Amino acid sequence: TSTRDKMSDTMLSMRSSVYLGETEFLVKCFIRCIVDPTIINMGTAVNALCEDIIQERFKKDNLFTHEPAWQHYMGLNGTPDLLRITATFLTERLGKGVEISPGNLRTTNGASAGLEALAFILSDPEDVILIPTPTYGRFFADMNERFKTKIVGFHLEENEKSKFCLTADLLEKKITQEKNSGRAVKAFMYCNPHNPLGVIYPKDLTISLMEVCKKHEVHFISDEIYGLSVFDPSSSFDSVLSIPRDELPDPERTHFMWGLSKDFGLAGFRLGFIHSYNRSLVQCLDGMSIFVSSSVHIQQVAAKLLSDKSWLDNIYFPTNLERLEKTFQLVNSRLSSLSVPVMRTQAGLFCWADFSLYLGTKDEAGEMELFEELMETAKVYIVPGSQFDCKIPGWFRIIFAVRSDVLDDGLDRIESVLKAKNICNT
Repeated sequence: TSTRDKMSDTMLSMRSSVYLGETEFLVKCFIRCIVDPTIINMGTAVNALCEDIIQERFKKDNLFTHEPAWQHYMGLNGTPDLLRITATFLTERLGKGVEISPGNLRTTNGASAGLEALAFILSDPEDVILIPTPTYGRFFADMNERFKTKIVGFHLEENEKSKFCLTADLLEKKITQEKNSGRAVKAFMYCNPHNPLGVIYPKDLTISLMEVCKKHEVHFISDEIYGLSVFDPSSSFDSVLSIPRDELPDPERTHFMWGLSKDFGLAGFRLGFIHSYNRSLVQCLDGMSIFVSSSVHIQQVAAKLLSDKSWLDNIYFPTNLERLEKTFQLVNSRLSSLSVPVMRTQAGLFCWADFSLYLGTKDEAGEMELFEELMETAKVYIVPGSQFDCKIPGWFRIIFAVRSDVLDDGLDRIESVLKAKNICNT
């Protein structure tokens, strides 16, 4: 750092230092991929499998229009038509008939903004939000960087079925441990379908976790950003929205999150949703809406997409799920041939793969060494599990929902690195 940079730093607030130090890992790698287009990005969770279908739909029926009212302050917490249409959409797609009221629904400019908003509303600085790990790394940053909520991970257990198992007992043990240490646990973060494992948690587990949260007066946040990307034909997903209010253990502390970035591959829209039965929480979202609002024009486009039932039922969702399953099977086959076990993936845009056979040392250093070799030598980016707070060395998350040419090239590059180690049984 130059003397001039150091002088500039002293002109800013103490809290600004969070953005002046080391860039958060996922953001740093994403920027690397933008700066160096020769890197194959299979680390950033985007869905590019239906770009052709989305583009074709955008060209039809005057999807992009304009009304004079839209160019002014409007729909800061969601335009009435978008909230109404999204409520109907969620009732049909995730609620399984449980009616979702527009009055309990609000928009944010993406799920990350929603996470930060919930952290602000539900916790004070240094209060704790618990999250099972391994988990999406940005959860820690999104709720901590500006509002200083303390995000505390607790590692999933190994049993006869899986190396990564979540139970109600595990959650209660962690809540009790934090309380005994004098910390205030305000919320539990539930990612279902899970990122990065790609598994779906069953309804009975969801209810049992909710019961623990109720017992300890802890808010239950269900992040269901991959809720409509369940591609395994033998699997079904039960959203918290499908549980009637009177069957929820603690409805006032149960909150739901979803958005367009993953299930529709529309991260550029910056449009997320929060559902809550808690009127005070909704009032807080309204009060801070100017800070988390989305473009009215984008909201109008989203409303038209979400209300186009024929396109959703006959074109988009069937094609998206078919392509997700086909692509996962291809990746699973390629990795299996390289003696890289893959967890059974039911949903999402990624798979969770065990590269431990190829680690020079069976620790985090060995894992990061393999990551650097892939990133720097082969020019392919996949996320090492340690960056998702995984304590078992060798696991990586691979995004497979990329264009077919990108996927083939990326897998070829991974294979070249692994085969050079002369360990592969091929």
